Amino acid sequence: MKVVSELWAYRNLTYNLAQRELKSRYKKSLLGWLWSLLNPAAILAVYTLVFGYFFSAKAPLAGNGRTDVFALYLFAGLWVWNLFNGKHMPGENFRVFPLNNWTELDIWTFIAEHNIDLPSIYYAHRRPVFRRDNMWMAVTSFLQPEANETVVEEMVRFRTVGDATCTAAIESVATTVQDIIAETSVARVTERGATRADDRMSEAGMEDRKRTGYF
Repeated sequence: MKVVSELWAYRNLTYNLAQRELKSRYKKSLLGWLWSLLNPAAILAVYTLVFGYFFSAKAPLAGNGRTDVFALYLFAGLWVWNLFNGKHMPGENFRVFPLNNWTELDIWTFIAEHNIDLPSIYYAHRRPVFRRDNMWMAVTSFLQPEANETVVEEMVRFRTVGDATCTAAIESVATTVQDIIAETSVARVTERGATRADDRMSEAGMEDRKRTGYF
């Protein structure tokens, strides 16, 4: 309640600062500060028409259910984006992690609860692999063993599906979601620590790849 009372006490200051910010930002616009309202409204209308009407898109399943109003779903995303977009400076980047507070076990539990179908690559298979930096790397057309690395066939799975040249497999017999949950619940090494080959190369392995045009 203290925060609310302080906001009310300084309401005139807040109003004047907001008004000055809007006027200075949109002083070269024909519509002035009204453009700050019309612009997101126009974007929302176009997105709703194109994706909601022409492509019949639906709002995805959320933790507390879903809304059948696609425009409302779009509004929630556009509203947050506009808050950040106004603070975006030249040369800066935003990275959004909607599941940043989820653990690997949380994700697999969610998959089990909602009976989500997954490609077979997420489950254990017998694969030709070789040992590199104490990790099992899969033999592919993009990654071949060195002369001193022996190819063997092991029962393995991938805790994350990524670039085969830098994503390792783990020994596993998990062929169902419940098997993976059981394995993950007792794992003592993180997914990144167990499978990210770049981290074994250097502390800046991925950054080194970027500099050579990886992305």
